[in-house]
Amino acid sequence: MEIINTAFRKSESIAIISMAMAKSQAQMGKLIKNSKNPFFKNDYADLAAVIDACKESLNSHDIAVIQSPCGENGYVGVTTLLAHKSGEWIEGTLMLSPVKKDPQGAGSCITYARRYSLAAMVGLAQEDDDAEGSISRKSTTNSIVDKKKEILRIASKCSDLQSLTDAYNAIDDEEKEGYTEYFGKLRNNLTS
Repeated sequence: MEIINTAFRKSESIAIISMAMAKSQAQMGKLIKNSKNPFFKNDYADLAAVIDACKESLNSHDIAVIQSPCGENGYVGVTTLLAHKSGEWIEGTLMLSPVKKDPQGAGSCITYARRYSLAAMVGLAQEDDDAEGSISRKSTTNSIVDKKKEILRIASKCSDLQSLTDAYNAIDDEEKEGYTEYFGKLRNNLTS
């Protein structure tokens, strides 16, 4: 398969969906290689495994996934849309050239594009299922620090009071106290 075209689009603001994605990614399951490619004799995570690893976490942070097949000039692909309840969205299109120019070739490209596009957009990587258990992962403390850095990064990029308010409101209520002073300083800077 030849990749011919990738496109990325987004809503005017992505402050809220970005924070929701950061929270969602901190909770996502592991992506396990659950299928075997009989031709190449390698293991891989199939589309169902990708969806299982991310759907619950995305949905719990009000992010829906919509994937739509597309095609143009003999190329086949998929557009993946991540839509947040705020109205903000991120969308990517991946177009591929099927090896076989028949319905099975097109279907294979669509499934392949859905799997890789979704995994890439939500930040999932395939885990080595036979050795992964012996490698320690980031601690919960590091995940929390990364989440705080992401929230502060997003807040610092807000250029108006509405986007700053939206960003603050996207923080879980039990966590807001830790950000009140910082957001207050940003608000003062925007109004002075």
